[in-house]
Amino acid sequence: MFYRAPPDIKLKSIIVSRTDKIGDLILSIPAFATLRSMYPDATISVLVRNYNYDIVKSLPCIDEAIAIDSYSDDELKTKIRKLKADAFVALYSDAKVLKLCRMSQAAIKVGPLSKAGSFFVYSHGIRQRRSESVKNEAQYNLDLIKRLNTRLFDKCGISMQKINIDESCYCHIDAYLKDEHIDRFVLVHPFFGGSAKNYTTDEYLCVLKRLLALKDNIDIVVSAIEADAPVAKEMAAKLGPRAHVYISKGSILNLAALIDRCCVYVGGSTGPSHIAGNLKKKSVLIYPGKATQSPVRWGQYLNDKAIYIVPDAKEQDKDYSSNVFACVDKTLLENTALAISEAADEC
Repeated sequence: MFYRAPPDIKLKSIIVSRTDKIGDLILSIPAFATLRSMYPDATISVLVRNYNYDIVKSLPCIDEAIAIDSYSDDELKTKIRKLKADAFVALYSDAKVLKLCRMSQAAIKVGPLSKAGSFFVYSHGIRQRRSESVKNEAQYNLDLIKRLNTRLFDKCGISMQKINIDESCYCHIDAYLKDEHIDRFVLVHPFFGGSAKNYTTDEYLCVLKRLLALKDNIDIVVSAIEADAPVAKEMAAKLGPRAHVYISKGSILNLAALIDRCCVYVGGSTGPSHIAGNLKKKSVLIYPGKATQSPVRWGQYLNDKAIYIVPDAKEQDKDYSSNVFACVDKTLLENTALAISEAADEC
C-alpha cells in the first residue's frame, strides 16, 4: 500500500512543508529547485516557520511562502484548502505536519514513514531510516521529491539555487562594515542550538587569537543573536581592536548578506553554516564524528570549499550528553587556525 507509485498526472498545485530549523530549511532548497525543474508550470507553495519565511520568499523557484505561525488553525486550514493541492510533500514530519497534510486534501501525500501516524496519512510514504545517517539531509529531501515521479526526477536531474539576497540587505551590511572600518574579514558564528557538539568559547578564542597573529591584514566579525550578544561582545573585547560584533536583527537575509561578504566563514553545525554552504563560501566547520551529527549527515551540501574539523574523528567522544568535546588539545586548535588562515589566503 505505502510503496505504490503515485499516478503519473500533471500536477498543477504542490504544497511542500519544512517547518523546523534554519539549517534543515536550507538543506531543502535543492528539493524545492528540483521540484520546479520537474513541474515548471505548477504552483509551488512552501509551509515554513516565521523565522524561515524571508529565505523561502526570496527563492525564484517558489510561488508562495506561507509562515504557519502567522495563522490560527482555522485560518491556516482555509489558506491551505484554497491552494487546491494535487500533491503534498512533507520533507519533515511531526504531529503538526501530519495535521497540515490532512488539511490539504491532496490526492498524493508524500512523506517519511517513521512516526505511527505517518503510515495512515501519507498515501505514498517512504521508509527512509534517516537515523542510519548514510546520506546528507539534502539527499533525503530529494528522495521524497523523487517519490512524486521517478522517471521525471531522473530526466530533470538535481537542481540547485542560491538564496536570493535583496539589495537592501547588502546595503545594510555594507553600512555596518563601513561604520566598523572593516575590509577583509573572517566571519565566526560560535553559537549553536545544542543540536551538535562544538568548540567552547575559550577554544574559539584560542583559535581566533592565533589567527590574528598569523594574519595582520584581516579582521574578525563574531555574529550572534540577541541572546548571545553578551558573550559575543566579551569575545571581541578579549580579541582586541580587529574584532567586531554583529548582532542579527530583522530579516535572516541580513545575516546571509554578511556571510556573503566575508572571506571565510567559521562555525559549527548550525543554521548560518548552511547559509554559508548554500552561498558556496569558503568554510571551516567544527563537527562531531557521531554518525547522526557528522558532516556526512548534516554537512554543507555540495560545497567543495568546506573544510571540516572533526575533533573526535579517530575516537568518538562517548559522552554525547555534553555539547562540548573532551578531546580538544592545542595542536587541534593550532590546526584550525591554520586552516582558516590558508582559506583566507585564497580569497
